[in-house]
Amino acid sequence: MYVAASRLGAAAGLGLFAGVAYRRNDAITCYSGPLVYREQIAPDADTSYVLRLPNSGGKHIDGKPYADSIRSNPRNPGKDGRHFPVEGAKEWTAGAASMCNDPRQQHLYNARITFRKPQGASKALCELVPMRAVLLATRDISPDEEARTPPLPRSPTRRSDSPSRAADPRMLRAADLLQLWLGEALRALHQGAAARGEGEEGEGAAAQRVQLPMGAQSTRR
Repeated sequence: MYVAASRLGAAAGLGLFAGVAYRRNDAITCYSGPLVYREQIAPDADTSYVLRLPNSGGKHIDGKPYADSIRSNPRNPGKDGRHFPVEGAKEWTAGAASMCNDPRQQHLYNARITFRKPQGASKALCELVPMRAVLLATRDISPDEEARTPPLPRSPTRRSDSPSRAADPRMLRAADLLQLWLGEALRALHQGAAARGEGEEGEGAAAQRVQLPMGAQSTRR
């Protein structure tokens, strides 16, 4: 995938394009960004990149840092018209799905965001780890074709929360630490099972469980 000027018009800004051909139901890239709770989002924040994770206790993915990294790169666009994150930025290894545009015309949609639970040695831990947001092709996509998705699942616009309803920041930090610990525990269990050869799948199938590369992300305005 790569980022370039959207073909939906100047008002659409940048868009996400296929660098290779994708077949229907292929996973294209991931929707990456910091995890935030609804209560942590400022009332005047740009939420056009904020994606709500279902059944996650109120967690959201903020995909705006990827777009910000692209916008802050003075070398963009390149000679080929493509846009890239700032050199050395962590967004180079992040998923690019937040750069997809919504054409607001159903016949133009060719991809959608889907949610997947991580796979690992412990089913119980997998159930506790938040789902991954993956950009999925809904039909065959040709090289250099722009990826276009329906509206993303988001929380309603947050009104001023009363002090009694606002989340305790200490609880939010504790939840983040627990989430981090669960993720590390899941990886450790998975690696241990693979080392002992106790996985349920064969060697060839186990190789397919490697996480998808993140790829480039699509941009909004």
